Amino acid sequence: MEYSEMRVDFLGAARVIDNFIGGVMEPYSYEDYLRDFVNCSSCFLKKSNGKLYKKPESEAHGEYDCASDEYKLDFKLFASQSRLQAAKILSPSIQEFMPSVIGFGLPEKHEGVPGYKPITYSIPHAVFRSLIWNKMIEIREKKEKEDVLEKDVSQIIKIFETKKNIMLFFPYNFNFDSNDNFEQGRKLAIDGLNADFKYLFQYRMDRLPEYDTYVSFIYEKENFVITKWTGDKLEFVEMIPVYRSSLYCELWHIAEG
Repeated sequence: MEYSEMRVDFLGAARVIDNFIGGVMEPYSYEDYLRDFVNCSSCFLKKSNGKLYKKPESEAHGEYDCASDEYKLDFKLFASQSRLQAAKILSPSIQEFMPSVIGFGLPEKHEGVPGYKPITYSIPHAVFRSLIWNKMIEIREKKEKEDVLEKDVSQIIKIFETKKNIMLFFPYNFNFDSNDNFEQGRKLAIDGLNADFKYLFQYRMDRLPEYDTYVSFIYEKENFVITKWTGDKLEFVEMIPVYRSSLYCELWHIAEG
């Protein structure tokens, strides 16, 4: 298995955009299934002394998204704003009319709708892979961003300035056409994140070394992988089967039929 054989596929609007599925579907957020996975994690349960993490009753004062008495962390989507916006308005709409009765419709924006025009969006791992340290800092410090790419770069850097423990959810599925070495494939995925975002992680470590930084992603469709920045690189922490979150599986199965 080679790095060049790895695919990195966006998970799609249903699993990433809050309340994308309409109709009788209960209101939901990607944060809800991340909390499910955290509550199945031996790493995080050890930090909380075995107590489950809870959703805040309110986020009016910047409360953590996932909290126990002993440990707290915030969730952030590790994605560009332009990619999320494109997913929201260009993906076919989904309605749940009643349990197990699903309808699909036209996207919010499509050809033939007045005012429609193609949308340009950036892919974070492609952008930061070729972005040197000095250019990254220059974009962050510019008062006026020139284009979509610069706006996305600045937005993602701001996420790394969060003064909390954070879990970044990279909403992509790392996969291979032929995966004959499961652990090696997972290592290649983590190595890719390290290579593409090394300056971002260093940026956060330089400014906020007192806060923990976790990165999670989907591997081969059925696995939720948790990694942690150690100060030198991302290292594997734990892998949890996605079936441990009924919400994640429901969103996945509705979106993919």
